Amino acid sequence: MLARVLVPALVPALVLMLMLMLMLGRPSGAAAQQDTRAAAGVSAASGSAGRAAHPAPDSGAGGDGERVSLGDVVLLPVVFGFRAPSYDRSDGLSLPWGPQLALPDDRVVANVLAIYRSHLGRVDPRGDATVEVTRRMRLRALLERATLTNDAWSVNDVFNSLAMLFVGLDGRNYFRADRIEGALEWHGARTDESERWRAYLGARDELGASVGPGLSPTHEVWALFDRRDRHGNIRPNPAIERGRIVAAIAGVAAHWRGPTTRSADASVELEAPWSAPRAGRSEQLTADGRLAMPALGATTLAVTAHAVLTAGGPAPPQRFSYLGGLNTLPTLPLLARGGDELLFLDALYTIPLRALALPLVGAPSIGPHYIVGGAAVHRLPRLAQNVGVRASFFVLEVDGLVDPATRRTVFTVGGALPTF
Repeated sequence: MLARVLVPALVPALVLMLMLMLMLGRPSGAAAQQDTRAAAGVSAASGSAGRAAHPAPDSGAGGDGERVSLGDVVLLPVVFGFRAPSYDRSDGLSLPWGPQLALPDDRVVANVLAIYRSHLGRVDPRGDATVEVTRRMRLRALLERATLTNDAWSVNDVFNSLAMLFVGLDGRNYFRADRIEGALEWHGARTDESERWRAYLGARDELGASVGPGLSPTHEVWALFDRRDRHGNIRPNPAIERGRIVAAIAGVAAHWRGPTTRSADASVELEAPWSAPRAGRSEQLTADGRLAMPALGATTLAVTAHAVLTAGGPAPPQRFSYLGGLNTLPTLPLLARGGDELLFLDALYTIPLRALALPLVGAPSIGPHYIVGGAAVHRLPRLAQNVGVRASFFVLEVDGLVDPATRRTVFTVGGALPTF
């Protein structure tokens, strides 16, 4: 298997890349002098800091300057090379560490990571690289052994990790895979970053397998409360079909930010396999959209949408997405509906109560909340609806929702990242 052979070879391949970068990465004489002057005012103890100065993007390699030193190429970003950790019911604590390799003009940037997964007792390799071909074109590559999910769209890493740590509630399903991916990407942005876009075309090779918890787990990831909960930290992951998916991928993503509260984000990715565990072809389209805009007076409207559509035969289970529970449809059990066809829409109208505003934390708000969605295998899903009201204050969100078809009513308490 291509992925099984190449992923363990990640470390020697990246060591070779580092050697080539040291041999070939010669800044121009002026650029070398600029870096020397800037570095003189930087403490040698700042191992996690980035380079103090960069030459102009068009300075190029070569010239009559000195060779690039090891300290100019190898960085330990974030906190001495440690990246943001995560916590889930399959891996436990995932703690990435590794250096970043970069030429002084950032034409070539690579990350070499070792990710410790406490519950699995494993260290997974991961490497990614970006090569700027032109001002608007770059090549990117990824090699990794990882625990993957198709449900990250519904809850971000921070809140999912905190929910798992404190109450054993994990809003995602997982599978393990060796993955190799490469793409040619075109990108652009306005100077003020109010508009950004990118489009890419490439290929992906993935060798997948199921991961625990299974139907009869013998041990569980630790949680502060609700330990060994069949609906929480020992909720089984759906089994997938072990095998290889080799596919062409293409996508486009765009971001727009206007004045005041106006913003929009959209992304679409198409995966077209020519090799998969199941017989027959199943092209899959995944789309996301977010829109925020002012309405009447100080009120705002926010709409979030997610869709997965599959053509041809049914997709293998490692391409299923799920919904249900606090993060999507609260009147349904957690991730109760799933498949290779999914539709979801969340619309929230917010009315700020400015008379109750407080310094620093702002004003509470209230407004109608409407959610609709469903998921099924190889057919358009039957849609469930939730209708109700959301009240929010700073990072706290309280929803009261009812399913008009079943009359089931739920009250939920959640959170959101603060905005300033």
